[in-house]
Amino acid sequence: MVKIFLNILPLFLLMGLGVFARHLGYLSKETIPVLNRLTYYMAIPVMIFLEVSKSDFAKDFNLPTVAMACLALWMGAFFAYLMGKVYGLKGAIKGSLIQCSVHGNLGYLGLAVSFYVMGSEGLIKASIFAGFLIIVQNVISVVALTTFSNKRESGKRLGRLFKEIGLNPIILAALSGIVFSVFRIQMPLFLKESMELLGRMALPLALLVIGASLTLNLFGEYTTQGFLVVLIKLMVLPFLGYILLKFVSSSSFDLLASIILLSSPTATVSYVMAYELGGEPKFTAAAISACTALSIISYSFWVWVVI
Repeated sequence: MVKIFLNILPLFLLMGLGVFARHLGYLSKETIPVLNRLTYYMAIPVMIFLEVSKSDFAKDFNLPTVAMACLALWMGAFFAYLMGKVYGLKGAIKGSLIQCSVHGNLGYLGLAVSFYVMGSEGLIKASIFAGFLIIVQNVISVVALTTFSNKRESGKRLGRLFKEIGLNPIILAALSGIVFSVFRIQMPLFLKESMELLGRMALPLALLVIGASLTLNLFGEYTTQGFLVVLIKLMVLPFLGYILLKFVSSSSFDLLASIILLSSPTATVSYVMAYELGGEPKFTAAAISACTALSIISYSFWVWVVI
């Protein structure tokens, strides 16, 4: 387990560098959103597209594995709903609890850990699986936030949000890569090499942005709710996934890729979604930071369990 921890540690040291860069003023409040958009809409999608397009889709896609991983997300959401009832949470805070418990940072941290633990082949599998999981976790988040929102007008925003899900760059990149893989479409060499240059900066830039965005000063306001999210997102959800995936006898490689994705900390985009759909943005920001800071431990644990 120590060896696994040390293998993942460079990712979190780079996130720490992002924190340091923010305090030095190299990454300001104005530059972080710009870099985030560059990473989310260009670098990460290009990296995913390139990896998936050169894959053997028939070999790398496993329907039972994807189905069980998606089912684990719904079960995790239901468990979060029950915990919300047990602790008497109501309104926006309950919706955000459910959202933060299932909406994982797949595109940034999940894929980065998959690559560093499993190599290029693991990144390909994780990219394909992530395309499906992102759809499900976004649907769950929309349902949870709008159901428990304190804003009556939040329902009017559903159409726009589902449109955003349909135009999610990571989903589109994975689907486009699948098309290129299935039909064996070849790109011109100059275009491929240009895209590879852009794709290489995806993971380092994503980790720097995550680090620069972290804030733990709000956690004290939501201690109980925050610990619930950490427990469910980093431990309960991957445990449910592990049981379900073992039930369908997923290969160790498919199992590891899925568990890494399921154990990913709460996604940074959850804050924007909570703000738009009447959730509790301050709680969401605290949950994102707490889960991200502790995810090096949960990642190491779950990789150790699967291996």
